[in-house]
Amino acid sequence: MLRFENFINKARVVRGTALVSQRFRAAGLALATVLAALTFAGAVSASPANKVIATIPVANLPTALGLDPVRGTVYVTSFTGKSVSVINEQTNSVIATIPVGNYPYVVAVDPIHWTVYVVNYIDSTVSAIDERTNTVIATIPLPVGSYPHGMALDPFRGTVYVANDLGHTVSVIDEATNTVTDTIAIPNNPTCLGSGYTQFGGSFS
Repeated sequence: MLRFENFINKARVVRGTALVSQRFRAAGLALATVLAALTFAGAVSASPANKVIATIPVANLPTALGLDPVRGTVYVTSFTGKSVSVINEQTNSVIATIPVGNYPYVVAVDPIHWTVYVVNYIDSTVSAIDERTNTVIATIPLPVGSYPHGMALDPFRGTVYVANDLGHTVSVIDEATNTVTDTIAIPNNPTCLGSGYTQFGGSFS
């Protein structure tokens, strides 16, 4: 049963839905899985079958998480800790803490290219992390003062889209070069994006 529930959880993320409560029905059995960031507790709880099985301490003010269902790792941004905590799903323990930019906000995982992307709100940059080494391999500059807020990733085309809240633009990043290849003007303040594979943004999404 545990293997089946884990598969359902992983399949949910692969299909590109956000990390929120979802209900699946298979073989006549309804399964609910929750993976939530507990902001004030400073911890992440994993909850298959509506039961908390672990509470994992991470850095201060966890704000968002991304999951690599292929490798069984979870990435949690720490808004004030300027870091990303890497959690092993098998042991439910932090296996690495990766320093990133100032006020990391949302995170997107590309399991095809072994890369994790994190928007740094105050710095107006995006950190690219190599999953194999858990190190930052590129810091991608965005327009100064744009305050990136949301992000979406298309792993099949190798493209990352970043919503720049105060810049009123969307930056398009090529994963092959980790550079901005296009900037799209958007009216008002863009904060959320969706690509059909991953979508992140909004307040503590």
